[in-house]
Amino acid sequence: MNDMVLGSNAPCWNEIDRLAALREFEILDTAPEGAFDGIARIAAHVCNAPIALVSFVDERRQWFKSDIGLGVKETGLDLSVCAHAILQHGLFVIPDMARDPRLDCNLSNAEGQRLRFYAGAVLETNDGFPLGTLCVLDYAPRPEGLTNE
Repeated sequence: MNDMVLGSNAPCWNEIDRLAALREFEILDTAPEGAFDGIARIAAHVCNAPIALVSFVDERRQWFKSDIGLGVKETGLDLSVCAHAILQHGLFVIPDMARDPRLDCNLSNAEGQRLRFYAGAVLETNDGFPLGTLCVLDYAPRPEGLTNE
C-alpha cells in the first residue's frame, strides 16, 4: 500500500539553513519538559496510539524531546521515519511501515517490538524550516490511516 501524504513534497529550503534554524532554538539534548510530554500524551490519546513523540532531526540523528511509549532517546537517521516526514508539508502517514520501500530497516521499540504504523505532523518555524515532528506510532498496521476508532 502506498503512503498517504497530505500536501506537497517539494522542500523550499536548504539543509544548511534548516540546521541553523534548529540550532537557534537550543532544544537538542535538553531535559524533558512537561509541556512537550503533555502534547505527546494528547496526541497518543487522540490517535489511540501506544507511542507518541516530539522529535527533532539534525544532520546525524533524530532526537526525542518527548518520548511516550518508545523507550528510546534518539536514533540514527537510518532508522528515522521523521527524517522522511520533514521532507513533506502537512501530515505524513505510513499505514504499514513493513511495506514501505523507503524503510528497509526493522524499526522497533526498546523491547524489540516491531513498529508498523506512523503518522507525523511536521513542526516548522515561522520561516517554514521543518525542525522535526509530532508523531504517533503503533505496533499494528493501520490500513485506513488515522481514524477515530
